[in-house]
Amino acid sequence: MGYFKKLLSCFGSGSSRHSSTNVEKAAEASIIQASGANAAKAEEKVSLSSSTPGVPPTNDKDYPPSKPLVADILDLSLIWLAEERLNLQYFLWKNLLQFNLHPDIPQPAPSARIADVATGTGLWLVDLAAALPSSVRFDGFDISLEQAPAASFLPANVHMHHWNMFDEPPQEFVGQFDIVHVRLVTLVIKNNDPVRLIENLRKLLKPGGYLQWDEVDAIGSYIRAADSGMATPALEALFKTFKIPKSSRGRDE
Repeated sequence: MGYFKKLLSCFGSGSSRHSSTNVEKAAEASIIQASGANAAKAEEKVSLSSSTPGVPPTNDKDYPPSKPLVADILDLSLIWLAEERLNLQYFLWKNLLQFNLHPDIPQPAPSARIADVATGTGLWLVDLAAALPSSVRFDGFDISLEQAPAASFLPANVHMHHWNMFDEPPQEFVGQFDIVHVRLVTLVIKNNDPVRLIENLRKLLKPGGYLQWDEVDAIGSYIRAADSGMATPALEALFKTFKIPKSSRGRDE
């Protein structure tokens, strides 16, 4: 693609104590440096207001109707489990790659702005913010902010926003970021065609900015159990999901 002039990759591998995934190229972190002017600014299509449970909405919408206590507890349990999974996933990746920012990305300037798309719990942003000057601004984007901390629990320079990454980016964020990070999104790319997503991520970047995309090498993965007789039906089902044609499992809603 003409608007990309630099692509760098690093690979790592790892295993767990019990039934685990072993990959010659277990994870890949790629960075792409953008050049040239961004495309024309698009009309904003998404709401940027917070809907984190327990935090008052920042727009004029009313609170949702109250749910029974049992339903609330179940909802919170599911959210908590999702948060735990995402946080564990973050630490596994950091342990594997040994970095948050790719080593070939120059040290961000004190005035830099960094985005994390599909941010989940925002842990990548918060951890990186602790390692960089407080003058650097961090923005997390996700289609749902249920797993993200309330604004009062975030560092002052970390902000969360609603955004479906398959929609045009909000106008106020076009061309604003020195670095855009995204991780583990191939399972939601429809028809094996990432062009729309790449275009949207590129529009967030300043000219010369970097896109870092971390992804699992699902095709080269295999299962190795600690005991040769150990059954691994859940992992086998997961691998089958990874390797079937993306057109039958992708989504962009």
